[in-house]
Amino acid sequence: MKKKEVKTKREMNAKTAVEILEDLVRSFKEGTVCIQDGDEFVTLKPTDGIEMVIEASEKKGKQKLEISLSWREMMPEDKEERAFRITSEEPKIETREFAPGTEPSDTESGGTHAASEGAEASMILN
Repeated sequence: MKKKEVKTKREMNAKTAVEILEDLVRSFKEGTVCIQDGDEFVTLKPTDGIEMVIEASEKKGKQKLEISLSWREMMPEDKEERAFRITSEEPKIETREFAPGTEPSDTESGGTHAASEGAEASMILN
């Protein structure tokens, strides 16, 4: 899946920054966070297992606060996770016969992709 990303950097007063943070918290509590800048947007669905990194720094009169949240997207119920195993024996795989000149489709050959996608949200306030 192609990475979707929205980045923005704006200067604002403290009141506006607080309003944006409150919108973020409210959306997070509702279970869907949609970040939009013009026509670009990314919709995130926070799950459990969130990793949070908070960095605060001060240097020569400039202060910085970085908050980073990341988690794994839950797999839909109808998708089955592929089994990962290491054994000394080869698996017994069912083979199918196809008519000459025809090829199996991705789903017929087991080519479904069931890996979890990652999601990350970052906010930088200068």
